[in-house]
Amino acid sequence: MPFRLRFVVLTIAAVLAVAPAADAGQRFSLGTGSDPHVLVEPAGGTAHVVWLDGKQTKFCNVPRGATSCTPQTVDMGYPADSEPDKPWLLRAADGTLYIFVARYVASDAWLAKSTDGGATWSTGILVYKAVNIAGTDKTEPILFPDGEVAIASFNGGGNVFAAKLDGSEAGNPTAPVAQLGDFGGFKYNLQIVPTGNGGLIAVAHDTPGAFWLMTPGADPSLTSSWSVPGTFSSTADETRVASGPSGVYVLDNEPGGTFRHVLVRKLSSAGFTAPVEAEGQQGYIPDLTEGPSGTVAGAWRTNGSDPSNRLRFSTSKNGSAFTTVTIARGSEVFDDLDVSIASDDKGFAVWEDNAHGIAMASTDPIVDENAPPGTGTTKVEYANATVTLGGVKGCVPAGGATKVTLGFRLKQRKGNVWIKPLRVDFSVGGKLVKKVKKAPFKATIKVKASAPKGSFVEVAARAFIKVHKGKTPKKSVRVRIAVCA
Repeated sequence: MPFRLRFVVLTIAAVLAVAPAADAGQRFSLGTGSDPHVLVEPAGGTAHVVWLDGKQTKFCNVPRGATSCTPQTVDMGYPADSEPDKPWLLRAADGTLYIFVARYVASDAWLAKSTDGGATWSTGILVYKAVNIAGTDKTEPILFPDGEVAIASFNGGGNVFAAKLDGSEAGNPTAPVAQLGDFGGFKYNLQIVPTGNGGLIAVAHDTPGAFWLMTPGADPSLTSSWSVPGTFSSTADETRVASGPSGVYVLDNEPGGTFRHVLVRKLSSAGFTAPVEAEGQQGYIPDLTEGPSGTVAGAWRTNGSDPSNRLRFSTSKNGSAFTTVTIARGSEVFDDLDVSIASDDKGFAVWEDNAHGIAMASTDPIVDENAPPGTGTTKVEYANATVTLGGVKGCVPAGGATKVTLGFRLKQRKGNVWIKPLRVDFSVGGKLVKKVKKAPFKATIKVKASAPKGSFVEVAARAFIKVHKGKTPKKSVRVRIAVCA
């Protein structure tokens, strides 16, 4: 299997010797509540955010660069004292926004509409009523160009239905709801996305990871429209699915070694491709989205001990290799995490914090000196430096080898503060292989894929810098090169 080399550069721009606290960042709060969902405008990057505050549905806009908003209450149409479910945002091609709520207990679905970017909202209307529908968990809905919204849920054994946006299907109390075929599990995290050919794919898990395909152009509400279940993994957990211009992607967590890996697979005509690891540390509570440019983006929480957990953000142009950065730190588990990106692949993540509040952060990387190694390009931001290290794009065949070129480049701040590089150490698999003491601090390292198939070889670089004042800082970065399974 051929593989492509990606030349890598370690870049350090030093101005001062002391970095800020590891938990500094651009996270901010929108108010109290739960069950948040974010949708970012393709152009401009404004984030639309919806969530529940008790029994009220709240909405606000967060322009790019902002760290606050003024929430408004949206009347979803159902009685104010009734039990709501999670609200979801949808955006039509003409910019019209919708808030969609499918209620499990009431077996109905409601829709509110905004034609001015969320400045004002119509009162919600009933759009579907059935004997048994569901709208809880990670059942993010999708919008069809012909004026229909579809959603799925594991409650009730795995249901899918589609509703006309004008409410014309609301008068039938026995409207059809598709029942997906059993695969021996409970259909956790069931979610649907378009396949690009007029069809849909549903993905869920309960130990195995399962999927169902809908016949292109068929009615999502009919059981006969859906295939029998297939499987893409025997050990899947926390599945998420996304689709867009570059295809359909599935993310899940799977055991391997000492922790559960965050893996991403791409759908092909022959089924799902081999998994690609997007995180070099155990990840939890993920979300997955695909931007207007076709970039697939994921977010998840990893454990931290210095002192808080990390919120990680990872992107890939085609699913072959991922660039993963830290975008926020916190003590919470980042519950109900949701992420969305614009056409330039930047966006926002939103989640529920540990104080029953709605927290948010942009997807820009923050300072994280102890970030885990990435499997594509690792980028670590410091107050006085940026360290990046990239690896092979794709995997190296077991027993094979590749050459990786690393370098060190330094920028000097104007004024009385001066810096001097002392040396750069390069290591493979934890063993020092090259120590460069003279400029231009470049080294070409041969990396042999001696690790088992499906595992990784870790390459690291550490730079030692002399500054005018203070002790000699060490700036390091790690990246993992995959060994083909």
